[in-house]
Amino acid sequence: MQHHVVLCKARKLQGRLDFQGLPISVENRKNSVRRGTDKDGHEWRTKMHLPYGYIRGTLGVDGDQVDVYVGPDRKSQKVYVVHQKDPVTGRYDEDKVFLGLSSVEEAKRAYMRQYDRSGFFESMETMGLDR
Repeated sequence: MQHHVVLCKARKLQGRLDFQGLPISVENRKNSVRRGTDKDGHEWRTKMHLPYGYIRGTLGVDGDQVDVYVGPDRKSQKVYVVHQKDPVTGRYDEDKVFLGLSSVEEAKRAYMRQYDRSGFFESMETMGLDR
């Protein structure tokens, strides 16, 4: 899985959860720490403020399963999809999905807290969980 267009070691799965029927594999629990090195040599370290992993059985535009962060509101029907860009090239990179949050503002804050440098956020769209 990539983070910041990253070269990082594969991580052992830290758990699984179900979000309203969506099967999620958790790669990083809340309060765990991720580390890696971007392709431009930038070393990064970030504390995970939400559980992070992927929705099993899906396929994102990057060819991997869809990356997902899961917030505390397990009844939320909103899905926030952040379209992420490569901060070096400015080109579209991949999507990050946020579940269990109550507003666009909360989702954007949650996304921005996960990055130690600017330039990743491109745009965000909101949709219903049924989509």
